[in-house]
Amino acid sequence: MEDSDLARVWEFIQETFVIQETEWTEADEAAFDAWVVEEIKNDPDCQEFIPASEVYAQLGIDLK
Repeated sequence: MEDSDLARVWEFIQETFVIQETEWTEADEAAFDAWVVEEIKNDPDCQEFIPASEVYAQLGIDLK
């Protein structure tokens, strides 16, 4: 595809689809954080933890 054709396609996209810029507010962030915390509380996989040293050993990482 020629650059001029590509430019026309891009112009068409910009003219056809309205791209709305949104601002991430503190309220949005607080609601998201609350949702994530609830998901973690209700997910049994998130209740099982292992020490970092065990993870390193399983991955073959030697920190010495």
